[in-house]
Amino acid sequence: MQIASELGKNGYYIQVGEKVPSNFTVLGERSSGTNFLKAQLDTIPDMQFKNWGWKHAFITAWNVSPNLMIFGIVRNWNDWLLSMHKKPWHASKQLHEMAFSDFIRTKWESHPIPRPRQDQNMIIEKLIPGDRNPIDGSQIENVLALRALKLKNLLSLPLRAENVVLMKYEWFNQNPGALSDLLKSKFPSLDCPNFEKIKGTSFASFENYKRFEDFRPEFPKSIPEEDLPFIKTNLDSELETSLGYM
Repeated sequence: MQIASELGKNGYYIQVGEKVPSNFTVLGERSSGTNFLKAQLDTIPDMQFKNWGWKHAFITAWNVSPNLMIFGIVRNWNDWLLSMHKKPWHASKQLHEMAFSDFIRTKWESHPIPRPRQDQNMIIEKLIPGDRNPIDGSQIENVLALRALKLKNLLSLPLRAENVVLMKYEWFNQNPGALSDLLKSKFPSLDCPNFEKIKGTSFASFENYKRFEDFRPEFPKSIPEEDLPFIKTNLDSELETSLGYM
């Protein structure tokens, strides 16, 4: 929990080697701000983006090249859950159609197609391995269990790679320039511009998402009170507390 506690206290956790990595990648669950983060990092001329596979998947690699800087981002469970319900990328057709209370209580099922309803004639049989339990390959109980496992997995990055920056979306969104300052303090020779908020890149557009859907439920603007006990029981409360989210 040391990494989680530092992340919760400071808003970030950083671990770097002696040399400036030439490549970077961005990892994090859906609706956590990965698009926003990548858009900022793309402006660094000294580091090139490296496609490291599906950015939302469980991480399985070890002994990552020191030439790669991995950036990971997390978001508070309240806003994240509402956003996941509104834009459940890759989730099954069944999950797309569910009201919030059912959505959080149903087994998580992901398919290779971002929006399973966009082609009614397509038979979807494959499940995305990156959203299944990385230990035994089993289907994950619900979106809350998915979050708990994904958070633990992301926090294992400092054991897997030499160059890692983990951050809370709230810290980065409030002042993107703080990440610029952090990177330049660790790598004085790095040509890093001052990051600023870029309109429209925090999260994928809902308008772009919903135009592929012929039916979606109503989306609550806040989490229903009656669902809070179930949510808090199924989250990893110790980890969420360390992160400052409980």
